[in-house]
Amino acid sequence: ANLFVAGFIGMPAMNFLRGVLVRGERLAFQGNGVRLRFSEELEKKLASVPQEEVILGIRPEHLVLAPEEKEENTLTGEVYVVEPQSNEYIIDLRVGEEIVKVRLEKRNLPGSPRGGERVRVFFEDRYLYVFDPVTEKRLL
Repeated sequence: ANLFVAGFIGMPAMNFLRGVLVRGERLAFQGNGVRLRFSEELEKKLASVPQEEVILGIRPEHLVLAPEEKEENTLTGEVYVVEPQSNEYIIDLRVGEEIVKVRLEKRNLPGSPRGGERVRVFFEDRYLYVFDPVTEKRLL
């Protein structure tokens, strides 16, 4: 799999975040105002990625509202655009300087999301894709 195919499949398309893996006491991702801490399990998998510069990929349907206690694998942003669909919302979330699309089922929301509202979303380890920004090949 590669970046082109990953971006081509799915509606809406996969979210891509460009940045670097910051190796310290804990591995983190940083880029365009986005800072992301990973779960310990995902951190171990990412340790095998040789370079610092990466592109992370997360599909909109794999982002869910984050439980209050979750800090790892979460993105926090401001609702920018809400597109109501029949049984779901497609939400453009401004995270740092990036726009991240989120597809949420209406039945899983307490109410209709509003522009300007702060929202935290979470993804499970298995749903994160990591690509090489030069070759565009999938690394993880």
